[in-house]
Amino acid sequence: MKTTSVRLISFLILIFVFVSSSSSSSSFFFFFSPTRSEASESPDKKIGMVMALTGTASVLRGTSNVTLAEKDEVFLSDVVTTGPDGKVQILFDDDGTVTFGPDTECELSDFVLDGTNSSFGADLWHGTIRVITGVITESNPEGFKIVTPHTTIGVRGTILTVEADLDHTTLHVNNTSRSVTINGVTVRESQKATVTGSGQPVIESMTQEDRDS
Repeated sequence: MKTTSVRLISFLILIFVFVSSSSSSSSFFFFFSPTRSEASESPDKKIGMVMALTGTASVLRGTSNVTLAEKDEVFLSDVVTTGPDGKVQILFDDDGTVTFGPDTECELSDFVLDGTNSSFGADLWHGTIRVITGVITESNPEGFKIVTPHTTIGVRGTILTVEADLDHTTLHVNNTSRSVTINGVTVRESQKATVTGSGQPVIESMTQEDRDS
């Protein structure tokens, strides 16, 4: 028993000497790198700028309601709200633009500009938005999503308009070089799709009135 204790003490001393000598000639660094979701949820992350505005528009930023003006910066998790006469166009840092029509409420829920890991997300609660995609859909075609109360819209390089309220969502695909999906169903250029409640998308050709709206 005594021999075992002596051996154990000797072993611990050897470990202490090894660690001490190593630490004198080496450095140890610990890095914390936020995951993609953590990075995309930073509330102080600037993601775009107001380029044009008419009427009244604001953002809910945390618990503060901030009235928008031209050249104002917008941030991740901002909720863009327009009044009955409001219309605001935002240029995002990937050179894409979103125009928010009157009586619209939309959260800027995701924005990551990082090569093939890039992503964009907007939660359109109600109202109308017109989207011209930028670099993100070129870098990561699967990373661009618009969510409404009834649908998830995947965008892969296009110009489109989305209208949403509590009862239905309508998607107009004005122009696309790739593809657009609504709840997994492909909508082609010059087509519109309407989803009511939990039903399947109804696909139709756009009329001239649709194009002019």
